[in-house]
Amino acid sequence: MTTRCAMPGPAGRRPRSLVVGLGNPLRRDDALGLAVAAELAQRTGADVVGGPLCGLALLDHMAGYDRLIVVDSVRTGADAPGTVRRIDLGEAAPAEPGSGRHGLGIAAALQLGRTAGVAVPGRAVVYTMEAADLSGWGEGLSEPVARAVPDMVRRILCEQFRGQAGAGAGAGGIGHA
Repeated sequence: MTTRCAMPGPAGRRPRSLVVGLGNPLRRDDALGLAVAAELAQRTGADVVGGPLCGLALLDHMAGYDRLIVVDSVRTGADAPGTVRRIDLGEAAPAEPGSGRHGLGIAAALQLGRTAGVAVPGRAVVYTMEAADLSGWGEGLSEPVARAVPDMVRRILCEQFRGQAGAGAGAGGIGHA
């Protein structure tokens, strides 16, 4: 399925957005978040950070932003490789005790920031894609994941950056923590 959307012009102040691409470029499909974040950096004015970050490190990066967009690969076995899911973390998202592959969860980091008085994003969304290969070391995305990247990028542009795509060169790359 191909994602399509109309991209109207900007309307008012653009929210300050941070795109976080989670992953390791040497772990095959784990690099998905980095690849998608790099593409979004080239097509939007969002700030981008990437790497194998955990919740507490993310807290430092996300302070002061209006919107947080996280991209990561997952291996649930419930979906075919390349399947994209979206998880909205509302302002009242519960602080989950779990950690996943990247340490303290994102919702827990947001809640911790709010409790500590840090200006964390009021809007946070996580995009995941079902991975085919997270088992070993190696570079390059698997074929089904690489084939699904352009549609994931279009979906994020449509849902999060309507009116901003193509507006500038963006950061042109990813800052690693």
